Amino acid sequence: MNKTFGQKMVGISFNPANDDNVTKCKQKMADVIDLLIESTPPDTDIKNALFQMALQNILNAQMMAVKLLTFKD
Repeated sequence: MNKTFGQKMVGISFNPANDDNVTKCKQKMADVIDLLIESTPPDTDIKNALFQMALQNILNAQMMAVKLLTFKD
């Protein structure tokens, strides 16, 4: 199966604990990334800059959400 750009960016296949919530979270974030690419391709300097900032924030949110989902106190 070919992965989408979003799936590659979030590391969809990396889930050592095989946690369903981690998979769901990563897929939702991947879907948002793919939606941005499909809806507003970064074809100008401004769009590219905005895309890069959005991508960074989505990836940060995804990593923090996964950290929260897998946190063991």
